[in-house]
Amino acid sequence: GRYKEAMQLFQESLGYLSVFEGQYDRQVARTKVKMAELEIRAGDFRSALGLLNQADDLISSYGGYIDLLWKLEIIRGVVFIHQKKYNSALRKFRVARELSKNIGLSLSQFLIPVLKRIRIGAGFRKVT
Repeated sequence: GRYKEAMQLFQESLGYLSVFEGQYDRQVARTKVKMAELEIRAGDFRSALGLLNQADDLISSYGGYIDLLWKLEIIRGVVFIHQKKYNSALRKFRVARELSKNIGLSLSQFLIPVLKRIRIGAGFRKVT
C-alpha cells in the first residue's frame, strides 16, 4: 500500500487546520481517527490508541459529536482486541452501542461497522 504517502497527506492536512486554532476540531479529530485506522492496518496499535485519545480529547468537550464518538469507541475496541485486552474491548463496544442508540442506530447498523473494522484490522503486517 501507500501507507507513508497517506500518513504524510494526513499530517499535511492537520498542519493546514492547525492555523485555525480549534475552529475545525471535528475535522482534526476525524483525520486522527482515519490515521489511527491506518496504524491499525500497519499493526501499530500503540500509535493508533494515541491518535484515538487525541481525537477524543478534541471532541469530547463538545458533547454533540456522538456520530463520531461511537465510531471512535469501536476502533478503540478493535485495538484492545489486538492487544488481547478483551474486557477493555467489550467495555468500549458497550459504550459505542449506547452512543449509537442515542443517534437512532439499529443493532445491525451498529454491528456492520464493528465487524468490518475487526476484519480490516486482522492479519495485517507492519507496512513500511
